[in-house]
Amino acid sequence: MDLSRKKPVLKNRVPEHVEKAVIELAIENPALGQKRASWELQQQGIVVSSSGVRSIWLRTEVVLRFGPVCSQLKMDQGCI
Repeated sequence: MDLSRKKPVLKNRVPEHVEKAVIELAIENPALGQKRASWELQQQGIVVSSSGVRSIWLRTEVVLRFGPVCSQLKMDQGCI
């Protein structure tokens, strides 16, 4: 038995359809936070945690692309 080689660690990711749904929701509703986005997806039957939403956003750089839009929307609504 060869113990010198370890098995590669596969990345812990959500299924592709969940990731696609998270990205689509972020593009459609850029003002939603990670908690609200998670709740909205659960209403659609897609189970993903708020930290899972955040990790998908960071991995796909959705936050970097739509962050200024979100900030502007919050300032227009008087939330900031």
